[in-house]
Amino acid sequence: MPQLDIDWSDSKQKATAVAIVERQVSALHRWVEAHLDDTDLTPLTPYIEAISQVRAQNLETENGTSRIRQGVAPDRRISIEDGEMRHGRKSKRFDGYKEHIARDLDLPLVLACAVTRANHPEEEPAAPIASDIQGQGLTLAELHIDRAYVNSPIVDATVKAGGRVLAKPWPIPPRPSGLFTKLDFKIDARSRTITCPAGQVEPFTPGKTVEFDPDVCGGCQHRSRCTNSASGKGRSVSMAVDEARQKTFRRLQQTPSGRARLRERVQVEHASLTSLRGRGRAPATSACAAICSTCAARPRSRISRTRSGSRWRRDPRQRRRFNPGCRSSAAASLREGLDETVIGRRSVNEGRVHADEDE
Repeated sequence: MPQLDIDWSDSKQKATAVAIVERQVSALHRWVEAHLDDTDLTPLTPYIEAISQVRAQNLETENGTSRIRQGVAPDRRISIEDGEMRHGRKSKRFDGYKEHIARDLDLPLVLACAVTRANHPEEEPAAPIASDIQGQGLTLAELHIDRAYVNSPIVDATVKAGGRVLAKPWPIPPRPSGLFTKLDFKIDARSRTITCPAGQVEPFTPGKTVEFDPDVCGGCQHRSRCTNSASGKGRSVSMAVDEARQKTFRRLQQTPSGRARLRERVQVEHASLTSLRGRGRAPATSACAAICSTCAARPRSRISRTRSGSRWRRDPRQRRRFNPGCRSSAAASLREGLDETVIGRRSVNEGRVHADEDE
């Protein structure tokens, strides 16, 4: 378009170009609605909706003039072709989807999997995966889980059912060299109190910040090693919403045996896909299902619903096999092989399942 042969580094020329494009898109939209009936409009609807969504999220109007929006719209669409692809962030930003899997730690089996948009929280697919595993006649008894999933309801459910949860704790915020860290304070999760190295005790509320009495802190012999706060202020310590659980995780990390248990989670990385970045939902789901041991004989419609993790044991109420109703000979052979191997292990309650995300 000749009108868009501009210097895009010039803010005035850019604003003019944006206005031209917006007017042309609006005019096209009005023409389509005025001249096409429902029969003609139906195949165009996905494209019209995509253009409308992109225009609404990227432009804003001020004094009757359209301009590029300041800031980022929530759940921003990033692809015309793939309406579900989103920006995500791990150690760096990526575009596409996240893969989630539940893997047995004693057997080379991926029991369930799921694919979510890249911007969705990790805990979202955990409950469906747990449900999928339970539908296979297994219950979660020992959950080795990435800490990004710790807020999932399956963590509380596993603990209430008598199971155990293992995960790395969230890191303690660093302090200036030589100052006491949170680890130097005694935290009593049962009574919800925290005691400073000098013995001052304060109650705490999970998810809130504890403010120690400034009068006591002012005359404390350890003040120079505790806080750099100005005179008249005491030490403060932030408490996690799940402080009791984080304390348990920190104890694991502080002993050789605990660290060895946490390292068991590493093997799931070898079962994960290299990347789901830039793929569409269907290819991403198919790629995820390809590594799932129990997806091979399932209807494809079930694959995107799965996700969970934990140690498992046999549920006496369920006598179903892994893949009941399988009709293909190849998948049936896989199913029988899984049953012969896994039921033998779970009958002595030695199996463990691990849930994690693609890194």
